[in-house]
Amino acid sequence: MCMLTYLPAGVQPDAAALANGAELNPHGHGYAVVTAQGIIVGKSFDFAESLETFTRLRQEHSGGPALFHSRFRTHGKTSEANIHPFKVNLNSSTVLAHNGILPASVQPTRRQKKSDTRIFAEDCLGKSISDQFDDDATRFVLERWLGPWNKVVVLTVDPRHSKQSYLFNEKAGIWDEGAWYSNSDFQPPVPVARGAFNGVCIACDSMDSADLRGICVVCGSCVECASLPGCCARWCPRIWALPLCEECELPADECECPANADKTVRLALPTSAPVSAVASSPTRLSRRDNAR
Repeated sequence: MCMLTYLPAGVQPDAAALANGAELNPHGHGYAVVTAQGIIVGKSFDFAESLETFTRLRQEHSGGPALFHSRFRTHGKTSEANIHPFKVNLNSSTVLAHNGILPASVQPTRRQKKSDTRIFAEDCLGKSISDQFDDDATRFVLERWLGPWNKVVVLTVDPRHSKQSYLFNEKAGIWDEGAWYSNSDFQPPVPVARGAFNGVCIACDSMDSADLRGICVVCGSCVECASLPGCCARWCPRIWALPLCEECELPADECECPANADKTVRLALPTSAPVSAVASSPTRLSRRDNAR
C-alpha cells in the first residue's frame, strides 16, 4: 500500500504525479528534504498543503535528496504520528519511509496504535543494521527480510554514512523522468470495474446467496474472495464497501470493540444496494496489486 517517491539531488517533484498518488492513498502525506542544516520533515492530512510546502522547500534545497510519501492505511491508527517518514531509532539525523506490508514480526496488534513501518523504524531497526547501510552484506540481509515487494527509502545526514540516501528493493519500483516511484500510482488513472461479482458465490457456487454484507448465507464465506468474515484480503471489493469502526478504524468485519458488538448492524452497507451493484461500480482503485 501507499506511494513512495524518491528524488535524487537536483530533481524537482512532478506535482501531477504526486497528486495521482495522493488520490489513491489518502490517509496522510509526509515529506523529508535533506538540507545543509539537517533533514526537514513535514506531515499533514492536507495534500495540497503538503505539496505546496514540499515544492517550496525542494526548490530552496535541491542539492540533496528528498522523498514524498502518501499513505494508504493497512496497520495502525490513522493519525499524524503514523504518517511517513519516521526517525530511525528516534534519531533525527536519519529517517525512512516505506511502501508495502512488512513481515508479521513488526505488525501491530489490533490494540496498538503504531503502524508496522513506525514500529520497524523506531523499535526494530537496531543500530547493528542502521549504522551499516553501506555494507553490502547488511543490505542483502535487510532486503531479504523485507521480501521482494517491500520498498524502503532512507535519508540521512549522519556522517557515519557515505551517502545521504539509500533505496532498498529499488528494482521493484519505477524510475520516471529522474524520479523513483515505489509503484504505478503516480501514473494517470485508468477507470476499471471494482470487481467481477456475477451473483454466484465464489466459494460454493450458490446463486444469489449474498446478504447485504456480501456474505454467502449458504456457506458463510465472502462471495468475492471466499474468505471467512474478518479475513478478507485488502484487495477484496467487499472491503471497500464496508464502513470503518470509528474507535479502532478497522474494517467492520475485523472490529472487536465491545461497544460495537452488533455486527449485523455495523456490517450493513451504506445503502440497500446489493454487493453486486457496489462491486461493479467504476473506481480509481485500478492499480492495487501485490506489488504494493
